[in-house]
Amino acid sequence: MFMEFIPWLTGVKLGKFHLLGQQNKPSSFTSLDDVSGFVAHALTTFPSSSLHDATYRIEGERTSLEAIGALYGARVPPLPVVHVDKLPDGFDKQTFLQTNFAEGRLSAGWDNYLDKDVPENAASGNKAWEGHHWKTVKEVLGL
Repeated sequence: MFMEFIPWLTGVKLGKFHLLGQQNKPSSFTSLDDVSGFVAHALTTFPSSSLHDATYRIEGERTSLEAIGALYGARVPPLPVVHVDKLPDGFDKQTFLQTNFAEGRLSAGWDNYLDKDVPENAASGNKAWEGHHWKTVKEVLGL
C-alpha cells in the first residue's frame, strides 16, 4: 500500500481515523518516492536479464493500521481512532482494502499459494537497492 493513500483509506478528512474491525496484522507500506526510485534504480543498474519475469518484494515499513492509528492519535492535535463495523457510505474500495488488511493479505510477503503471510519474503527485494533509506509512515505523513 502506498503510504500516501493511508489518509484516503482511513477517512482522515472526515476528522477520524476509521478502522474496520481489528487491524493488527502487519502489512507492507511503501512511499511513492521509494517505489519510483526503486524502479528507476532497477532499470538503470540491473542487467536486463535480471528483470525479465522478475518480482521484487519491497516495503518501506512493515506495520499495522492499528499502529498507524496510534501515530495519528499521538500527534498534536490528536486525531481520534474509531473502530467501526461499517465504514462511511461511499467507502466501497476502502472497505475492500481494509478487509484484506485485516486478513494480512496486504503484506508484500503474502503467498497466494500458501494462503498466508511469509514475513521473511516481505522486504526481500529491498536488498537490491543497497544503502537506500526506505521512508517510514511517520516520515511520509508528517506524524
